[in-house]
Amino acid sequence: MKDDWEGGVSKNSDFGLSQSKIGIELGVKNWRFVYETRNDHFLTTNESSATLYQYTKTSFPSIKSAYDLNIHYRKLQAKGIKLGYMWQPIKTFSITNYFGVWRPTTIRNSRLLGDVVSEGTVTGVAQLEEWYSYKNLLKRQIDADWGEGTGKTWDLVINWQPTENLILGLDIIDLFSKFDFDHLGYSSGTLSSSTTYRDEDNILRFNPAYSGVESEKPFSWDLPKSISLTASYAKDDIEYLLAINKRDLNTSIVLGAGFDIAQGVITSGYDIKNKAIQVSYSNSWFEGLVMTDNLDISDAKTFSLSLSANLKF
Repeated sequence: MKDDWEGGVSKNSDFGLSQSKIGIELGVKNWRFVYETRNDHFLTTNESSATLYQYTKTSFPSIKSAYDLNIHYRKLQAKGIKLGYMWQPIKTFSITNYFGVWRPTTIRNSRLLGDVVSEGTVTGVAQLEEWYSYKNLLKRQIDADWGEGTGKTWDLVINWQPTENLILGLDIIDLFSKFDFDHLGYSSGTLSSSTTYRDEDNILRFNPAYSGVESEKPFSWDLPKSISLTASYAKDDIEYLLAINKRDLNTSIVLGAGFDIAQGVITSGYDIKNKAIQVSYSNSWFEGLVMTDNLDISDAKTFSLSLSANLKF
């Protein structure tokens, strides 16, 4: 997605979240074997920081303005294998536990706090602390050994059909997670404005000066839990759906309905929290879902895509 920064900053500019996974799962009786890659991004900030960033991409206002800088960005890329077992004491109830071990490939945890003032020139002071195995705010050269670490996770999946027409589900991904690194790149210090200039487009820019440490340091990270609660009720050839999802600071509540079509089920729903439309299709071997709050994907603030295939041998 791209942004030309011509629009105003949303008053809800306090977090960003992106999670993507690609994997393959093999089932043998009650056992599950999974190979998966994951890419997680978590951003916590505020409207003032988003506005400041917008002005660094466009131009600062001519009037005096102050900004409360507060940015926390976390990223993890990892490859792993998971072993799962489905316990099914009765036909209508099952619990599946997945235990995973991971090898991280990239990691970053950056925090920036400070105050910035613009009044013809840009001045400010901010405190920086970050761990990293690749890109970093100071553009420090990377050591190839920094990304070495290990990860452990536990996922829980519960399915229950209390009546013939009602099905309930609870998925908790990363119910437990811990990623440990013996040594990552580490920077901690103070950033202060030192040089203000105008570029070729006459836009005010500034180069910060840094004073602090650049070293290596251990790091440990527990990932935020992802919780999904679903309920579906079938009546008169229509399946009614309620789905509540919680991922870090984001919550979605989807209300929808589905009906049979082309040897499968097509479902449409609406996320009342994020004002997004959801459409899905599933049959005996395929499931696909897309959710967006804007048909022009480049302008979407909420977007989700899920594809899976189930092949029996």
